Amino acid sequence: MGAQQVWHLSFLWTWIFVCLFLSECTGMGTPELSMDRSVFVGIKGEDLHIICWLTMPANQSRDSFSCSNPLQNKIYDYEILENSLAEKLRLPVELKTLSISGEYSCQYKTAKVNWFLRLRDEGYRQQVFMDNPGIIVVAVFTGVLLVFSVVGSVYVFRGHGKERGDSGRKRKQNREECSRERWRKTTWMQ
Repeated sequence: MGAQQVWHLSFLWTWIFVCLFLSECTGMGTPELSMDRSVFVGIKGEDLHIICWLTMPANQSRDSFSCSNPLQNKIYDYEILENSLAEKLRLPVELKTLSISGEYSCQYKTAKVNWFLRLRDEGYRQQVFMDNPGIIVVAVFTGVLLVFSVVGSVYVFRGHGKERGDSGRKRKQNREECSRERWRKTTWMQ
């Protein structure tokens, strides 16, 4: 009977140990990091604001959340306190005076998220449209004057060419008349 009680007692203690161990280990999940997007565009020398989401299981100890540039230099560091309940934290990250394009990373314990940053020398420039009505009126007026100038020039040169052709004919007729008259004078004098 003693062996049966020992077996029963050891069986009971085993189940108690297993249940307690499993209940304690359920809160030992791994943290997860995520971002809304993984590609960012910025301007060299300016600040960049991004948001990381940290899903923390219950019973996490205090640790550091950090971000690194492509050269693996730490550019951001934030202390996260211990927690007793599972929660999802919004971590606003402000990165100052960025100068390198490439793959950046943020890490908390074993959780890591990678993202790409493309830096440009200058930002977007909005195109300038000419909405000034005065400029439009002057442009239309100049176009109309140009058309009239071309049409007038063609008219004048064509008209002048006809007059010149007529005067050429008149000269030819005058020469013929002069030569006839001379012939008459010379023949009449004889």
